[in-house]
Amino acid sequence: MSKWGGGVNCIGSRIIEANATEANAADTKCAANDAQNSFVCSEFTAPSGSAIRSAFTLVELLVVIAIIGILIALLLPAVQAAREAARRMQCSNNMKQIALAMHNYHDSLGCFPAGKVVQKGKENAPDDGYMATWGIAILPFCEQMSLYEDKYVPNESTSNTCHDELTKTFIPTYNCPSDPGIKRLIRPSWGNTGSPAHDWATASYRGIAGRSTGGTVGSTNQGWFDLPNEHHGLPSKWIGILHIAGENLGSGTNKKSFYFETFQTITDGTSNSVVIAEAHISEETVRATVWTYGYGHFTVSHALPYAGTFYHHQRSICKAGMPTTFGSQDTLCRRSVGAYHTSGSNIGLGDGSVRFLSQTTDPANIWVRLASIGDGDTVTLP
Repeated sequence: MSKWGGGVNCIGSRIIEANATEANAADTKCAANDAQNSFVCSEFTAPSGSAIRSAFTLVELLVVIAIIGILIALLLPAVQAAREAARRMQCSNNMKQIALAMHNYHDSLGCFPAGKVVQKGKENAPDDGYMATWGIAILPFCEQMSLYEDKYVPNESTSNTCHDELTKTFIPTYNCPSDPGIKRLIRPSWGNTGSPAHDWATASYRGIAGRSTGGTVGSTNQGWFDLPNEHHGLPSKWIGILHIAGENLGSGTNKKSFYFETFQTITDGTSNSVVIAEAHISEETVRATVWTYGYGHFTVSHALPYAGTFYHHQRSICKAGMPTTFGSQDTLCRRSVGAYHTSGSNIGLGDGSVRFLSQTTDPANIWVRLASIGDGDTVTLP
């Protein structure tokens, strides 16, 4: 091969290589253009042999809905539990304010308020003889001074028409957010027989008048510290902090004077004596808690040594847990305690603290001992 021949061949091979390179580049560009054209066209024209996917299929939609439903079912109890925890905390704060208000009352007047005050000689007249309740007495110490001064008339029965506005007023501090009975007006079915009978604002908390074993008045260890003529069967050491108060209450030889309690008379100690407890509304709405109505059990309750004593808000469970040999089961349940919290209710102690009382608490050995202020049986809550 000649020198030039070799040179021509070398140059030709380079030309061929260059042409090949250009061809490859052109092919690559064409492929890119084809791909672009294919992408652009694919938005408007379905590729051959394929179907358009414009939405979920019915099966896929049902699967998504099922997953969402499962997630909601899993999250809902947690959300409800969180809301109830918040309501229970607010309730505890309310009771703390009430307990501290009673301390302020004591600091100002030298004693705790009474559960209700009864006028001498009118103790058997539910519409005439019942004056201030503990809920009325502590109004000035619960940031309700204007209501107390403007709407409460001292030495007049709360059933008197002069108290109509007062008795229909709802006090936020007296209402537990878990209680479905708050912000209701009721007409009690017991007492309140005056003409005209009127409506009363409900509340969630009752004072604790003491302990008892039943409602057979005059029988040993039975009776109530909330009525002037039904206390004589009970030992005086079983009395609580917020009982009835008045002079010569009762009849005949059973007359007795009940005075306001002080730190000195609570010999079991304020940390061992309950002052208020929750008593939420039950299906028997006419027996709801009423903060201004002093007659009977509407503003105070008792501690009873029976399992039903913690179910005021669930009447059927309450009655099932009460004996039939110590007066009417209904009578016992009306003086019980209980709340719509999970597994228990709050109680306020005489030292101003608030504790949670489980429904599994021993009623005979713990609860009744907390309700009395001088029986010598001090207990420690779990």
